[in-house]
Amino acid sequence: MTSLYSWTARFNYILYNTMLFLAIAGAICHLQVRFGHFVGLSASPVELNPKDIKFELREVDQFLSDRYFKEDAVSFTFDMEVDLTPVMNWNTHTIFATLVCEYSTKTSPFNSVTVWDQRVQRADPENHLIKLTREHVEYYLTDLNKELKDTEVKIFFRFEHMSTIGTYYGEQYEVFKFRVPSKHLGSSKRQFTPGPQSRILNY
Repeated sequence: MTSLYSWTARFNYILYNTMLFLAIAGAICHLQVRFGHFVGLSASPVELNPKDIKFELREVDQFLSDRYFKEDAVSFTFDMEVDLTPVMNWNTHTIFATLVCEYSTKTSPFNSVTVWDQRVQRADPENHLIKLTREHVEYYLTDLNKELKDTEVKIFFRFEHMSTIGTYYGEQYEVFKFRVPSKHLGSSKRQFTPGPQSRILNY
């Protein structure tokens, strides 16, 4: 009986119940933010209005057949304006924003390539509005089967909500589509990354 009232037993009891309470409270808070709009606890779901995402492809500046990597590679410049304020809330730690290109070829029916990304933290409100002009993609759009010629490519803006507590979730929206040129442009040797090599990285 004495062991039931020892300081270690009491500490274990207090610690267990404290952790259980925090876990339950955290789950409730996360569910309130994520699904509260279904029961009137929040005004709207955590999402963006596709009409508020402004995107324009400026130029396909490179389309080459890389002899070293033995693949097709495409890069382009674009303008984009996205206000991430609607997906920011007290439970937001970071928003991971990306541009994803999707295309289909005879060899591979579905291909998805991330060509640009940026991390935006809730603690940095000056970065909640992403406004880019003549921005170069950060990573090449590539195809190992060399079937990019005259292929339609869809561009999606995707955000991933990294919660302070709870699960991660995200949405993506189609913002543009274009067709890759039917002929290669530029040299057969590409730079390490698209655009100016002196560019400042997003993070």
